[in-house]
Amino acid sequence: MRLYVKTSAPSALKVLIFCDESGRSVEQVEVDDPRSTKFLGLNPFGTVPVLVTDSGRPIAESLTICRYLDRKWKSGLFGQDDEEVLQVEVWERRAELQFYVPAIDRFHLMQSMSGDEAGHDGEAAKRLASRVQRAAGIFNEQLELNRFVAGERFTAADITAFLGVSGLIALGAIDLSQFNGLRRWSEETGSRSSMNALRAIGM
Repeated sequence: MRLYVKTSAPSALKVLIFCDESGRSVEQVEVDDPRSTKFLGLNPFGTVPVLVTDSGRPIAESLTICRYLDRKWKSGLFGQDDEEVLQVEVWERRAELQFYVPAIDRFHLMQSMSGDEAGHDGEAAKRLASRVQRAAGIFNEQLELNRFVAGERFTAADITAFLGVSGLIALGAIDLSQFNGLRRWSEETGSRSSMNALRAIGM
């Protein structure tokens, strides 16, 4: 198998962290230009990561890749029994919608705006802050009752949540000082060796 990535891309980092947490590795190919004709042959949307399986089939979308590898490796990161699988699915999806996607959207918005335009972005920033604060409160309650997002084990839900929370912190969109459970989890999760790739890009 070969994994095509840009190691600074959150979606690629998600798969790399998943591999590390699974105790496995996949041959990596750094993509210089995801809009190149050659790469578009693997993924017409021009996004990373893409996993090319041993049979030569390209698989795009980070979560799909992680689920494929989970089935192949039996990592348990999507749950080890029916109840845990359900909990991981619910909290992974919540983490994606409430933390991961808002962080990426906010980053792209800031990148696309000039200095003058950024000054008129107050309303969007307020809406984001309100949404993130509410989600942080709910996740905080969950993490005051559980060691990790979906229970007592580290799972794929923690990977998605940590990427989102780390991005929001870097963007100044969330302050964990008032969320003891979320802060404790963030510190513990951030210290895992699988997060080395994330630390390498300053997050």
